[in-house]
Amino acid sequence: MVCHHGGAGTTATGLRAARPTSIVFFFADQPFWGSIVALKDVGAPPIPFGALSSARLVEAWRYCLQDRVKENAKALAKLLNRYFFAIFFYLFIDLLIY
Repeated sequence: MVCHHGGAGTTATGLRAARPTSIVFFFADQPFWGSIVALKDVGAPPIPFGALSSARLVEAWRYCLQDRVKENAKALAKLLNRYFFAIFFYLFIDLLIY
């Protein structure tokens, strides 16, 4: 499992490594990538930095450690590593449409 700020590169690196992801975002595109992670169920819903607490972080980490989430992360990693740029673009478009 990884926990980070939610930048595009960091998010992609964690997901390509098949790691469930917990994002604590600050600004810019970080909430967007946090919402993608949650939408695809490969990690916990994103946490705004201003709302961060130890209880919320523990809750997010517990979410990430569920077998279902770990399996989703592994499945997505297989796709990302095979079709990295196409899938990353798809996730971006998918969120914009829905």
